[in-house]
Amino acid sequence: MSLARLLLIVAAGLAVSASAEELVDRCARLVEEAKSRDESVIRGKDDWLFLPSDLRHVAAGPFWGENAAKVSRARKPAEADPLPAILDFREGLAAHDIELVLVPVPPKALVHHAKLPGETATDPTAARATHLEFLKLLRESGLTVLDLLPELESLRADPKRAPYCRSDTHWAGPAIELAAEQTAKQLLDTKALEAGPGGFVAEPRTITIEGDLWRELEERPAQEQLTLDFIGTKTDAGFEPLASDPESPVLVLGDSHVLVFSVGADLHAKGAGLPEQLARRLGRRVDVLGVRGSGATPARISLFRKARRDPSWLAGKRAVVWCFTARELTQASGWRKVPVPPPPSSEPG
Repeated sequence: MSLARLLLIVAAGLAVSASAEELVDRCARLVEEAKSRDESVIRGKDDWLFLPSDLRHVAAGPFWGENAAKVSRARKPAEADPLPAILDFREGLAAHDIELVLVPVPPKALVHHAKLPGETATDPTAARATHLEFLKLLRESGLTVLDLLPELESLRADPKRAPYCRSDTHWAGPAIELAAEQTAKQLLDTKALEAGPGGFVAEPRTITIEGDLWRELEERPAQEQLTLDFIGTKTDAGFEPLASDPESPVLVLGDSHVLVFSVGADLHAKGAGLPEQLARRLGRRVDVLGVRGSGATPARISLFRKARRDPSWLAGKRAVVWCFTARELTQASGWRKVPVPPPPSSEPG
C-alpha cells in the first residue's frame, strides 16, 4: 500500500472520529428533547424504539461512590449508591452458603447506539468505559458478575441475531440464550451446582409481539417478529412448557427481564425466557422470583418476605442468579440494604 493511500485512510478515520458525537452527550440531549415534547418513547432509526430512562442512565457517567447522589434518581441520597446494597446482599446469601451471580443487562441504548436518532456517528467509548468500570469494581469486591456487553455487541452485527427487541424495552432471544449459557457455565465450572438429568427439548417458533414501547405510540410501525426457542418436555399430549420448581437449588431473581418470554400475557410468550433457557443448560428446572417493577430493592424485599415465611425454602438454595436491567443502577427509586433472613441456627435464642 502506498504512503499516500495510507494517509488517506488515516485522514478518513480521523474525520469520522472528529464528527462522532459522544454517546453520553447524545443520550443527554435526546432525553431533554423527549422531555420538552412530553414523549415517553424515543424513536430511532429503522423503527428502533428506546426508553428515555435507558438513555438517562447512559448519560449519567460514573454513578457510584461520591458521584452516586449527583446522578441517581433515588429518593434518599443515602440509598443512591448501588454498590453497598449489592455487596450486603452477597454477604447475606453467603451466610447460607449460597452463591450470588449478578447478571446486569446492559442498556439497550449502549448496545444499539447506532440506531439512536442523529445524523453523525456515535462514539460509545466513555459510556462503555463507565459500564465496564462498575463491573470491574464489583469483581474486585469479590462478587461474581457476568459481563455480557462484548458478546452482545458482536451479536448486533447480524440483524437476525439482534440482542434486543426493536419495539420493546427488553432483550431478545439471542441475548437471553447468551446470558443463560454464561450463567450455567459459571455455576457448573465453579462446582456450585451439578448438572441435572436434563431431558428438555427446544422448539423454535416465530412470534409477533406488541412491544411495550410500540404500544405507547400513536403512529405505530409494523409489529416486530421474533424467533425464540421454547423449552419443555415431550409428552404423549405433545410439547409441555417447563414450570418453575420451588425446590430447585437455583433461584432466578430479578425484574421483568427474568419474566419476559417466560410468563406470557403482556410479556409476549410463555416458556422461552431466561428461566427456561437456563434450565435447559443446567439440565434441571429453576425457581423463579421476578417482579414487574424494579429489580433493585423490590426484588430483594420479595426474597426476604418469602424466606421469612418459609425458612426451608431458602435453605434449599445453592445459587441465586440476580438479573436486572443495568439502568436500575441509576434509575431505581433507591438501593437500600435489605437483610437476608439468617439461617435458623444463627437466630437469637
